[in-house]
Amino acid sequence: MIRVTIRLLTAIALIVICGIAVAQGWGIVRFFLASTNIVSAEKRARTADAWRATSGIISTALNDELADESNQSDIIAAYRQRELLWAILAIKPLSSGDWLTLSKAELMTQ
Repeated sequence: MIRVTIRLLTAIALIVICGIAVAQGWGIVRFFLASTNIVSAEKRARTADAWRATSGIISTALNDELADESNQSDIIAAYRQRELLWAILAIKPLSSGDWLTLSKAELMTQ
């Protein structure tokens, strides 16, 4: 009797854990589907702003904005790129490529 109860509780716990994982993954899939249908930079920025509050995909949204900013060569874009890189590094501080890009942006804005 106790074995059956333990197995039942274990099965319920595993189902709940898997359900939480699927729910988190579904948010990422929805973000991917929303971002693939966007062609203009303005729409991409609005979509990124809408998805910023979603956990786990903030840095992806910021990287999309960063890609838009890197196509411009003016000083205002360089300052904006630097701000975006600081925001990305606040989320992922161990990203060496972003640190290198930030140092290049710092050099451009001095």
